[in-house]
This record gives sequence, C-alpha cells and structure tokens, in this order.
Amino acid sequence: SGRCSRAQVTRSRASASAWSRAASATSSASVTNNPSTPPKIAIDNRLSDEYTVIEVKSPDRLGLLHLITRTLSALGLDIASARIATEIDQAVDTFYVLDRQGRRLEKPDAIERVRTTLEQALVEPI
Repeated sequence: SGRCSRAQVTRSRASASAWSRAASATSSASVTNNPSTPPKIAIDNRLSDEYTVIEVKSPDRLGLLHLITRTLSALGLDIASARIATEIDQAVDTFYVLDRQGRRLEKPDAIERVRTTLEQALVEPI
C-alpha cells in the first residue's frame, strides 16, 4: 500500500525530520485521494501521561506521511512514537509528540496552531 511498515514507523525518540526523510523515500503505485472527505485532526493530552497525542484521519494519498511528519517538524515537534494505519482509503495516523524542550503541548494557542497548520497542509497538493 506504500505506507511505512510498523517497524519503520514505531521508533522511540526519533525527530520528525528523520521520520520525514524515511517517509519521503516510501512510494506507492496507486493511492486514492477522496477530496470530499475533509481531514480530521484530534489533539489530546488525556490519552498519554507523557506525550501529546495527535491523530490525523485523512484520505490516503501518495506522500501523506511525509507531508504530516514534515509539518510536525516545522512546528518544532519531536515524534516519540507513531501508529500508522490505513482503513480502506483513509489514513489513520497517530503521533505521540513533545516540543523541542521535551514537554507536551499544554497551551491552547500552541495546540490550535498545530491543528490549523496541519489542516492547511493536508488540503494542499503534495
């Protein structure tokens, strides 16, 4: 399906830029893009005692994982762990992140900035 394997994705303490490089090397022969289904982003600090959890549900497409990890890196976030899945033609990608100081996202404006930036990135062509 062109997605990174669990072994490639579930790594402890890898920076988002390293994830981005790995994801950009992944290719797919054919990925459906359904623009009628808008991306959904959930950001939650209750699911983990240590990390902020970001769940991205979006129509799967070539380069999607690269786009998400590049965006998280640009926002100054480090990915401690991730679960990457595809359900039919929908990507359901969950990231456990910390900021560059090793802290969860706590401030509402920082959480909203992540959500808004990801939403904008997900509607742009890759």
